[in-house]
Amino acid sequence: MQEWKFSSISFPPLGIEELHLAKEEVADVMVEEVLRFAEEHPQKLEVSIVIPPNDNDVYEAFCSKLMSVKNKLEEKMDYSNMDAMEQQTDVQANAGHERNGPLVELIGHSRESVEEAGLWLRNIIQVEETHRIVIRNSDILRLGPLRNYSHQEGHAEMKSKYCYQITPIESYLQEFKDKEKQLEKAGLQVIKIEKICNPLLESAFQRIKRKIEGKNTGIPVCHRLYHRVPAQYCSLVCKTGFQKAYSSLQDEKYGTGVYFTKNPRNLVDTEEKCEMDHLICLFEADVVTGSYTKGNQSFVAPPVINTSSMKLYDSVVDDIHNPEIFVIFNREQALPLYLLTCSILRNPPQTSSESSAQNL
Repeated sequence: MQEWKFSSISFPPLGIEELHLAKEEVADVMVEEVLRFAEEHPQKLEVSIVIPPNDNDVYEAFCSKLMSVKNKLEEKMDYSNMDAMEQQTDVQANAGHERNGPLVELIGHSRESVEEAGLWLRNIIQVEETHRIVIRNSDILRLGPLRNYSHQEGHAEMKSKYCYQITPIESYLQEFKDKEKQLEKAGLQVIKIEKICNPLLESAFQRIKRKIEGKNTGIPVCHRLYHRVPAQYCSLVCKTGFQKAYSSLQDEKYGTGVYFTKNPRNLVDTEEKCEMDHLICLFEADVVTGSYTKGNQSFVAPPVINTSSMKLYDSVVDDIHNPEIFVIFNREQALPLYLLTCSILRNPPQTSSESSAQNL
């Protein structure tokens, strides 16, 4: 294969019918062999597994195996990235001030990470007034002791760019200008816009979208919505999708799920309007909302539509007649498309309701 210099190769799922092997076993063997080959031959080669459209069970088996491999590789990459952080000093906090006393210099990969660290540090410095520190980082709860991983035979290291890709949108493009105009109406100034491509998340999203479309014929099941996260979680959302633990703190009065909104203006806190330099990280996403009903603080899953059939709603909302907020309980129902890094506009445009109130 290397001698012929192919750029791609395709296989059917071998062994299920011929050798009567279980579909999960075939998926495991084929994916592991592709990884082993990639480790021995690092040149780029596109590998396709061709599955007939009606073999849903085989498709599910391969998706499950690929997701499992992806998660394992991400864990290894996260630990290797910690070492790389010590060597990269691309972005520094403002160090131009005169050094008349103690100085803290912040260094990070991006302006967002430096900004978030600076905000956290200012809160800690203010502890003298309250004698209390609150660390709001749900992801810490899932961290165990740091371990060194060694590659097992047949496993290969994979670069993060093969899991997902983030592409900056240039400011002169119409795509950038359209989104910039929309966010300005919400009182936000765009700093940068990045497009997200994650094939594994998209595959899971399309699968559940088809399923919900099948039981909600004749009604739109998908909306383009916004979701806000702290800057420290942006890369995690791009890799693994939306999770409740990655969301900004909010009142869960419609249920314990992941919250999305039609209007990004709803994601800006009143207190933050005083901090003009504070970065706001928003995701624009396709969200499968399907059938919905009014949410309730006690919900940990969508309620049943009909007790006799035990069918569930797909999501819940703040107002069933004119929904502004949507809550999903299955993270595969949302696909991140764009990461929008913004700040507060100093002179935001007035909404129609605000201007009419002033006229009165």
